[in-house]
Amino acid sequence: MLKSKYIGLLFLVLAILMACQYPSPVTPSGDMPQKKRDSVNYLMERHYTLNSNFEVTSDSLMLQQLPLVDVLPVFKGERLVVAEFMIQAADSVDSVWVKVARDQETMGWIHEKELLEKVVPVDSVSQFIHFFSNSHTIAFFVILGFFGIWYIHRAIRRQKLQLIW
Repeated sequence: MLKSKYIGLLFLVLAILMACQYPSPVTPSGDMPQKKRDSVNYLMERHYTLNSNFEVTSDSLMLQQLPLVDVLPVFKGERLVVAEFMIQAADSVDSVWVKVARDQETMGWIHEKELLEKVVPVDSVSQFIHFFSNSHTIAFFVILGFFGIWYIHRAIRRQKLQLIW
C-alpha cells in the first residue's frame, strides 16, 4: 500500500515536470517560405509578430510618419495592430522600428522599446496580468488576507481547527 502511494506520487511529479516544457517550433527549411520562417523566429524572440493587437495604456502615443516630419497621436484605450517591422542599425535610440495602425488612415512608426512600454496585448491573459501588476496588487492581497483571516477564525469557532493552549 505504501509503495503504491510513492509510485503514484512519482508519476504525479514526473507529469508536472514534463508539462513545464515549452518546445520551440521546428522550422523546416524546405517546406516553409522564408518570410514565414522569419516571422516564426521573430515570434520566439519578441513574443509578438505581424497582426498582433495591442491597447494603448499611456495617455498618448506619438506615431511618426515617414519621412519623419509629422506625428499622429493615438490615445489611451485605442487599439493598434502591428503592420510592419524595420531594422535601422544606425539608429542610436533603438534599432527596431514597428509600424502600427489604428485604422486605414492612422498608421505610423514607433521605436519598439517605446511601444512595449506604452501598450499591452489585447488577449485576456495579458489584460489580467497588466490589471493586477499595477496598483491593484495591494488591494487584491489585502482582500485575500481578510478572507484568509475570516476563514481561520470561522474554523476555530466551529472547533474544526484544534489549537494547543
